[in-house]
Amino acid sequence: LLSSGRVTRQELVLYSRSLAVAGEEIYGLNAFSRLFSEDECLDQIDIHDGDLAGIPISIKANLAVRNSALTASSAILASEGRNCGYNADVVEKLQQNGAVIMGITQMDEFGMGSLGTNLGEGKLPFTRNPMPFLAFTNRTVDEWVGEIQKPHDLILEDHHEVFAKGSHDILLPGGSSCGSAASVSHGSSLISIASDTGGSIRLPAAWCGVTGFKPLYGTISRKGLVSYASSLDTVGIIANTASCISSVLPKIMAQANDQDKATITDSTARYHTTSMKYPYDESETIDLTNLIVGIPSAFVVEECPAFIHEAWAQTATALQDQCGATVSTLDNDILSPELIRVSLAAYYILASAEASSNLSRYNGFTIGAKSTSKSASLPSLTELEKSLSSSRSAGFGPEVIRRILAGTYVLSSDRFHSHYEAAMTIRAVVYKQMRHALENADVLLIPTSLSLPPKKTDFTDPTAMFANDILTVPISLAGLPSISIPSFKNKSIGLQIVGSSNNQVLRVAMMLQQLEC
Repeated sequence: LLSSGRVTRQELVLYSRSLAVAGEEIYGLNAFSRLFSEDECLDQIDIHDGDLAGIPISIKANLAVRNSALTASSAILASEGRNCGYNADVVEKLQQNGAVIMGITQMDEFGMGSLGTNLGEGKLPFTRNPMPFLAFTNRTVDEWVGEIQKPHDLILEDHHEVFAKGSHDILLPGGSSCGSAASVSHGSSLISIASDTGGSIRLPAAWCGVTGFKPLYGTISRKGLVSYASSLDTVGIIANTASCISSVLPKIMAQANDQDKATITDSTARYHTTSMKYPYDESETIDLTNLIVGIPSAFVVEECPAFIHEAWAQTATALQDQCGATVSTLDNDILSPELIRVSLAAYYILASAEASSNLSRYNGFTIGAKSTSKSASLPSLTELEKSLSSSRSAGFGPEVIRRILAGTYVLSSDRFHSHYEAAMTIRAVVYKQMRHALENADVLLIPTSLSLPPKKTDFTDPTAMFANDILTVPISLAGLPSISIPSFKNKSIGLQIVGSSNNQVLRVAMMLQQLEC
């Protein structure tokens, strides 16, 4: 629309911002922790003229944006009350290519959570899943694009009208990138940049009916990302389609001069070289006749309901019958089901251990807000230790404290060998077997989640949410690229395409999203 001249950059930015305001004020979406003002958004237009010029993009709260506080949705950082003063590498690249940053999106505190309910920053209201609201409009987000020139007041009226039609189920969006997925699903931004540690992009993308991409570890620089588990943290993209993602990815990929030394640069990008062009031309035919799609039996877990099995089978059939791909079942001797199950425990051991190390820097003196309140403490503590205890008790939410304690426990001298080293061994075996599976198939097709978006009242046990990650963490432990796309059967059922290269998984996802089943 922009390139054709049917709409201007200003009209597109104002339209997305009007949707954001309507979503926040009328529906109570709570996708944004900070929505930039109209002037702040418009001032960004035409500063840089690039391939992303005028595209409204939202940024997850754990990525640095120069004119906003870097909080990671945690009170210990939000209480400092000042702008961070620099851009993350990925944000800098977006702005150099003309993107317009619409605001900062909500997230589970420090990325710890699968539901979008662990909001530690001032105990903000949880983010709502926009899918039930959009069902009342009788049109998709794509169809809304045709109304870009509609005035702000009429967009608010539309939301009031739809909201008045009846009660709407309050469903959770998934986490930890809850605000990012909700903002794209609702139309408040066309693209959102977020992070994925064990499924933090793919799960909320699945539950909100959009496309979420976790690239190969190291594809995008992590400089400016608040660390949770550094060996797993991956910057990724949420958008409506895989073709949108393929247009953004080459603009933000790591370069040799980036300050994150864990990135894969062009000179060492072993998995980036394919014949597919960036950005993808939708008129170009993608040939999948020589593609082998693996269906790993190990991921056929007992807890997977029948309707997800049906969506999984329908997508596999479409790849075979309409795309010409070969669908092959991968037996348990290639990828072990027992390994998939224990990988969840290994992930939480490793992520908690790294979190306890990374979050030790927030002490209320050098980093993080110092608490003036006095918390209950042991009389044997020194004044310094009491101050540390007070600041961390006030600044960290319950889930963060739980994982710090778990991480400290598994790193203790008594448990290091039996827990941490054992988890590292499992990770190495997961990496080996996932690579072996991809030697027998070009890509793997597996579900993203074992359920539809739940209601907030469905989760009373804080550890119950860990099970949401059982289908996503093996891919994270192996460092592989994965994209979650909505199924044909139900937009809230996500299916992952996993491969060895970013291009390969994007290529298959784009082909699937061209089909009509």
